[in-house]
Amino acid sequence: AVDLGGDEKEVSRCINCDGVGSLTCTTCQGSGIQPRYLDR
Repeated sequence: AVDLGGDEKEVSRCINCDGVGSLTCTTCQGSGIQPRYLDR
């Protein structure tokens, strides 16, 4: 569960998702997909 009320948590969540190397994230650019993954 992620609180969208705080941008800090949202960004932290996104970074955390990227750290584990998951292809999808709960709150990444609002699309659910890592920006880095789309960059490839």
